[in-house]
Amino acid sequence: LIIPANTPEELVEDIQALKGDVDLAVQAYFKIRNLNGQLVQFIYNRAQRLLAERSKGHPFVTVLKARKVGVSSRRFAMDLFKCATMKNQHRVLLTHNDEASVKLLEEKIMPLHDNCMLPLGGKRIGQMIFFKATNSRYYVGTAGSKTFGRGDDINGYHFSEKAWWESPNVIAGIEEAMEGIAGADGLSETTANGYNFFRLDWLKAKQGLGKERAVFLPWMVHEAYESDATGLVTGGEEAAIAQVLGLNPRQIAWRRKKLSEMRDPTLFPQEYPETDSQAFLSSGRPVFDWVGLERARARCEAPKFVGYLRRVGNRIDLVEDKLGQLKVWQLPK
Repeated sequence: LIIPANTPEELVEDIQALKGDVDLAVQAYFKIRNLNGQLVQFIYNRAQRLLAERSKGHPFVTVLKARKVGVSSRRFAMDLFKCATMKNQHRVLLTHNDEASVKLLEEKIMPLHDNCMLPLGGKRIGQMIFFKATNSRYYVGTAGSKTFGRGDDINGYHFSEKAWWESPNVIAGIEEAMEGIAGADGLSETTANGYNFFRLDWLKAKQGLGKERAVFLPWMVHEAYESDATGLVTGGEEAAIAQVLGLNPRQIAWRRKKLSEMRDPTLFPQEYPETDSQAFLSSGRPVFDWVGLERARARCEAPKFVGYLRRVGNRIDLVEDKLGQLKVWQLPK
């Protein structure tokens, strides 16, 4: 851990005591603007704490989330801290379009850098922040280039709103650039966007396949999504949803208010999902009642066998394979 130059003497010992706990460092030294525009200490909200807990010990994570729960802000600060305190870091943030990349750099990332209690020492050069003391760089770009990352060494990636990318082809270059890099890490985070390539990536991660750990953050985990519930009366489908999800009255009031404010309420499951499967319903209503489906899903058991059938001479054998298409819940006696 390299202490940034010009760090106040009283903070040096504190930084060394962190022993590389970046989540603690973010909350100790970074500042962020709250919903009222006030600059405050970056203390994690409930969603950020949950993500930190669920991703502990897993360097690669994919997050399916509700809007504005703070996933990106946490990652911005973590990457800035690593670039300022670790040598030869090359960290990249890729967004779905040029406008988003410029906006995030100017309105989110640079304010985190400039308002940090530590003198991080980064200098903005176009779409990159260069840290001379550590020879590290933090690049912000878009997912449009198929060759991005090839020929580079990359320590960490942040794929923002991945489901909204036109193509995932750039990922191959990033993965190639990370091969053999000790301590590499990555975060993919997004709201859903229907049944596209990200849904396949999400299902793969949920099954424990590949390197990314799946973390789902529904809107209910963020304490900001609550409203005054004075005089609230519920019934029908709303009451059933509240029971299944365990919503408190203030959360029910917020949900009702948000639905009434949305120009297209059918997008609520996509923008503010309550279950990961519901998140991919981009429009319309499902054929089956999702509340009933969730109740049934809670009673589901894992299959006793997953694999395929293989002919061996005159007999048929069961071959175990977690990628197999054959699933058996009760084996023949």
